Amino acid sequence: MNVYQFSAVEASKRLLVKMKIVLFVCLAAVASCSLVPQAPDAVVNFVPGNDNVSGQLHLFKTHYNGVLLRGRVSGLSPGLHGFHVHAVGDLSGKCTAAGGHFNPYQSTHGSPYDPTQERHAGDLGNIQADQYGNADVYIHDLVISLNPASPAYIGNLAIVVHQGQDDLGRGGNADSLKTGNAGGRAGCGLVVHH
Repeated sequence: MNVYQFSAVEASKRLLVKMKIVLFVCLAAVASCSLVPQAPDAVVNFVPGNDNVSGQLHLFKTHYNGVLLRGRVSGLSPGLHGFHVHAVGDLSGKCTAAGGHFNPYQSTHGSPYDPTQERHAGDLGNIQADQYGNADVYIHDLVISLNPASPAYIGNLAIVVHQGQDDLGRGGNADSLKTGNAGGRAGCGLVVHH
């Protein structure tokens, strides 16, 4: 085998390796997209509470566990806003009829990253609104459920976005362990399960 034949063989081997890598990346991308179905399992349309909030979320059952929430909320002040599932599916009274946080396990308020016994099921943390008042939402929560047989089923309950930041139960007072001191209700929407 001369030098030119050797170079051609090596080039072919390198090309084959590159093609395998590209194929692997493409298959991984397709597989990750298939983890979440295209049609949502539930939808939330936001209405104003104390602020002129609007927006829509799509909720998906995930193949691995929990619920993926994806969408946008507009009409907020810039910054962080508490974001929770509330216990009642009633949006009246500027969202006050939605009751307290959804808490089927009788826990104290906390972070969405806390163990189930140290957070309300409805504790989804904060969403970040930009300078124009828009918050893009992408939350995967492992506690709430779209399975009607689960005690953490959120169908027909309200999701509330608050006027202030949720302190995630670390505020050092009684309200922190109940509401996260997140303030008034900027807007809310009903989880309509398809």
